[in-house]
This record gives sequence, structure tokens and C-alpha cells, in this order.
Amino acid sequence: MTIRFVDLQAETRFLRAQMLRAWEATLDDATFVGGQAVHIFEEHFAQYCGVPYAVGCGNGTDAIELALRALSLPAGTKVITSALTFVATVEAIELAGYTPILVDCDVNTYLLNIDQVLASWDNLVTVVIPVHLFGRPVDLGQLVSEVHRRGGYVIEDACQAHGATVKSMRTGALADIGCFSFFPSKNLGAYGDGGAVVTQNSLWYERIRRLGNHGVNTQKYDHRIVGRNSRLDALQARILTVKLSFLEEWNERRRRYADLYRAGLHHLSDVILPPDDPPHIRSVYHVFPIRVPASLRNALQQFLNNVGIETNIHYPRPIHLLPAFRHLGYAAGSFPVAETVTEQFLSLPMHPFLTETQIEFICENITAFMRRKRP
Repeated sequence: MTIRFVDLQAETRFLRAQMLRAWEATLDDATFVGGQAVHIFEEHFAQYCGVPYAVGCGNGTDAIELALRALSLPAGTKVITSALTFVATVEAIELAGYTPILVDCDVNTYLLNIDQVLASWDNLVTVVIPVHLFGRPVDLGQLVSEVHRRGGYVIEDACQAHGATVKSMRTGALADIGCFSFFPSKNLGAYGDGGAVVTQNSLWYERIRRLGNHGVNTQKYDHRIVGRNSRLDALQARILTVKLSFLEEWNERRRRYADLYRAGLHHLSDVILPPDDPPHIRSVYHVFPIRVPASLRNALQQFLNNVGIETNIHYPRPIHLLPAFRHLGYAAGSFPVAETVTEQFLSLPMHPFLTETQIEFICENITAFMRRKRP
């Protein structure tokens, strides 16, 4: 038995007929970049998120960069985000020309530590980018109010949290602007790269659309600002429109599988499980990371691999310990929670096409290994 970490082959088998129709419609229409298919997806995705505006773009990294550039911030602006995130969050800040300021994560949820955000604020900080990490949304109510009071903005990095909710509001509608990735392994994934920016602000919407299309205003070759090429193509838009209709069902499966993992592993004292959601939060479990003693993590991963269970590590190192971001000046020990949990994380298979039998097999093997505690 091989249990895939993400089983895109199972997904494409399930969707094959609809995807072939999407491909044929794209060939028949022969509009490959932009066009009606993209507009339809943007409308559907905006409606799903609960906002009036969505703009498709090239990928999630571009989405964050475009959102930042749409705010027209002054040079020297600082942007606060988490030390525990995928590298793209911080890449986008630098690509937009701003300075990343990192804070530690919460030891229980692994999300942005809001107290540290407010403690790090100075007169050059204008934006906070909370990351809805692993599919668990940050409860942004108080943070958004306080950031607005200080004259700043909040941009959601929702690249791992399509459909997650706080008080029945979906990610993308929780702050000023929401940014999404449609990388194939995401809860809502394309069959290539893709992304989107969503907002309730019409001015930012228009600016994001222009920025992603070479600064074009309303007429071709009428370039009003310096933009870039970051557009969603028609085939990916059609694929995403099909898959959007399954997203709620697939997210519900992920929640059920998370419960099964908890039931199968809660008895292991050396395994720390992701916390249950409080009543007002609904996570979508893009990733299901457990924590085990750092001395056992790599051996457990190899043990599971030997019995056919694929796993991953999200993430091996926090942002400030990556060579690409040494110039930010954070030394080892700057963010002790992020540094500790990245040595302990092991992400288990999580996708809509798992079976209960597979999850039982995974839990049985983790239990067998942990009872032996083989280093």
C-alpha cells in the first residue's frame, strides 16, 4: 500500500470527464489568457469568499505582491508577518519593495502572535500580513480594528485556507485584502500555477487588475502605470470553476479526517496534535502537522516511508534561518517558538481522497513506532 501525501491522481480520475470538457471548451473558444472564462471564475470566487471583487493572477506570491503594491505605500514601509510561513509571504514583501518585520508564532495554533505584532509596531509599519497557516484561520477581529486605528492595513495570506471561516465569514473577507494561491496541491488547486486577490475596495480592485496586466487602463496599449504580467489563463480558470463546486464537500472531508487522526493518535503522550477548533473557527486542514520530539522526527518519517506512507515537513526552518533572509538580521533564538516547532513538525497525508482504512493504517504505524521510541 502506498498512501500519497496529496493524491492528485485520484482527484484527476474523479474529475477527468469534466476536465476534458474544460480543455475542449478552451480549444473551441481559443481565448487562452483572460477572457470570459476568467471573468466567470472571478465572479464565482468573489461570491464564494463573500466579497464583491476578485482578480485572477499568476500565483499566490504575485497575489501578495500585487496587494501590497495596490496600497501605494511609501518607500521604507515595514510589513509585519510571521516567522513561520512559506517563503513566498516574505518574498512578496521584498519584491514589492518593502521591509519584512518578523514576529514569532503562537505555541498552540502556530499562527501569528498578535501581541508581538502590536509590540513590534513603529511609525514605519503600515501593513500586517497574517498567514492562515495549514488551513487554520487567524481570528482577525481585534487585530484589524487596532491596525486600522493606527492607520495601517491588514492583508490576509489565505494561500492555505480556501474556505476557512471565522464567525461564519470566509477567509478573504476578514481584512482589507485577501490573497490566494491555486497551486495544484491546495484545497482549491489549478492544474498549473494560479492565484487571486479579493477585496471589498473598488479602488484597490481596479489598481490590482491594472498592475497585473502591464498597467493597462481600459483600452489596449493605454498603459497608465508600470505593472507586470501576472494573469490567470482561461484553462486554469475553467478548471478552478469546476473544482470550486466541490470545495465545501472536500473541506468537510478534511475536517472529518482530522477528527479521525485525533481519535487514532490522542493516546500518544509524545505526539502533539493540531488543536481543535473553537466554536467560532472552522479550519480546512490544508496540512495536518503533528509534533514529535525532534530526536525522533526524522526516524519516524523514514519508518512511515518504509511502510508506504508519504509525509512532509512544513517547514524545516523558519524564515529568519533561511540563507535568503539572513540580511534581515535575525539571529538564531530570535523566535523560539517557530524554531522549536519546525524541528518537531511532521505533516501527515491530508487530501479529500483518503479513506478511513488508510488513516487507521497511518495511526497504527505511528503508534507502533512511538511505543518503541526508536531514534
